[in-house]
Amino acid sequence: MRQTLLLKTSVFAILFISINATASPRDDGFYTGVNAGLLSFEKKYEERIKGKTTAYSDISNQGLSVNIGYQHAKSNRIEFYFRGDNLETKKRNLDIAMLGVNYEMGLSALAAYNGAIMPYLSVGYGRGVAVTDNDILDTSDANELVLSAGVHYQLSDSFDSTFALERREIRIEDDETNDSADATVNTLRVGITYHF
Repeated sequence: MRQTLLLKTSVFAILFISINATASPRDDGFYTGVNAGLLSFEKKYEERIKGKTTAYSDISNQGLSVNIGYQHAKSNRIEFYFRGDNLETKKRNLDIAMLGVNYEMGLSALAAYNGAIMPYLSVGYGRGVAVTDNDILDTSDANELVLSAGVHYQLSDSFDSTFALERREIRIEDDETNDSADATVNTLRVGITYHF
């Protein structure tokens, strides 16, 4: 039974890769996409209110982002994104909305199947607002730094899928009280992109 499953999986993988092995490198141009967090790990949230620091490590993260961008040099991308998130601990609930910019550098030297599988590294910065159930940090400014590494897999001439490991450092601040909170979230993200 186990050998049959392994054999079927191997045959499927070979067929799936061979279908796209003849894909041509994607031309430069505009694209739009959506991605979501599947799994978060090594998460932490820490707030500093009225001189007292409280840390939480039991946070859960659900997030969805929409992006629009431009691919150039066949593998590099610059994009603008909107991300909506919900971070929850046992005692806190934060809704975060971010607008940001992200730059991806395609690792062409590591690409496979004529560019159909393209690894990349990226860095991004976002600004937005966080709404919390904490009376002091009720509605505050939020900033994020995003680092990620992943792979784009070309599904067709117009579509590709993305698999990425992402680290976000989020800072929430109230300018009037100088109270703040920091969150670190590592997430496995998947997405789909349409190229015009």
